Amino acid sequence: MVPVRLITVLILVALGARTTIAQDAVAVVVHAAVQDPIDVATLRRVFLVRQRFWSDGIAVRAVNQPARSAVRIRFTREALGGTVQDYSTYWNDLWFHGTAPPATLASDQAVLLFVARTPGAIGYVDEVSVSEPPSGIRVALRLGVASPRAPQRETQHAPPPASWVR
Repeated sequence: MVPVRLITVLILVALGARTTIAQDAVAVVVHAAVQDPIDVATLRRVFLVRQRFWSDGIAVRAVNQPARSAVRIRFTREALGGTVQDYSTYWNDLWFHGTAPPATLASDQAVLLFVARTPGAIGYVDEVSVSEPPSGIRVALRLGVASPRAPQRETQHAPPPASWVR
């Protein structure tokens, strides 16, 4: 007979592993009115403030999560191809030249609320937060999820070049 403790530990490990897998994905969310296609190149332009307007002329309103949050670290790695520290340096340089970084909101819920209420808004959340997306939000892209049809290739992006600093 298998001890009850062993069964309990195995169940907890299995649940923990499933939770970890689900939380590895990042969902990029946009206001429902944003119809532009979103890919990693678009995310780089938007979150590095190289693209300031959507194709319909509405201003882009990008929002980040706190620098130490797991979802920000994953987003920065998957979408921008660097570390949060790499981009802190980038933003410090731009800040002194008059360019502000995207605003930072405290949580997935704050990002979802902002994006739903703000035309042109784009942000990112842990994928488990949008299993049922709220009205006013479109999940535009999922990062860190392998396609069932084709394996996802590991893409390496370099941090922004120093020449991007104005």
